[in-house]
Amino acid sequence: MGEGFGVMAGVWIAGGVSGAHLNPALSFALACTGKLQWRKLPVYWIAQYLGAFAAAACVFAVYLEAIFYRTGGQFVMTDEDPGFAAIFAPYPSAYLSMTGAIVDSIVGSALLLICASAIVDQRNCKVPVSLVAFYMGFAVMGLGISFSMNCGVPINPARDLSPRLFTYLVGWGQQVFSYNNWMWFWIPLVIPHFGAVLGAFIYIVFVDAHWPA
Repeated sequence: MGEGFGVMAGVWIAGGVSGAHLNPALSFALACTGKLQWRKLPVYWIAQYLGAFAAAACVFAVYLEAIFYRTGGQFVMTDEDPGFAAIFAPYPSAYLSMTGAIVDSIVGSALLLICASAIVDQRNCKVPVSLVAFYMGFAVMGLGISFSMNCGVPINPARDLSPRLFTYLVGWGQQVFSYNNWMWFWIPLVIPHFGAVLGAFIYIVFVDAHWPA
């Protein structure tokens, strides 16, 4: 629920300025479908990754005393339990295979883009601009409630890489990347882009392309 309301707040704050994509995979999908100029994509990506890094730093500052109290300053994790590092970036459940994680990320990202495309499509249900943030937030909340169990809904590369890099720098070290024999960290960074493009084109093929002129 917190993540959903966070997205809602982000869209309220920046929606009128930049569209408040907040997600590199979503921006990439919009560029692939001609709804975002390619020359703007690097700027969006830089802002998204820097913003996620700053957010991770804020979370760490707020919960610093709690983390030290519970860990004694020993930032450790195992392949069975990522510990407090999981506050910042998603990690897979012990039972999840690499294939299962890829499928999870593709499905979640595709559903996100299908929902986002429908929400902003003024030929569909005509969602008022003032309510776009509300519906976007609830779409993300729904995905979080429904798909968190496997690996924490890896649908946003910025939400993964930037906090993972932050935890690497503040004490968790290489293990945040080497978790699960180096077979996990690249999935939430790369795969959401494929899922997002798939979802965007699913909406175009089955809905957007069929509106009367």
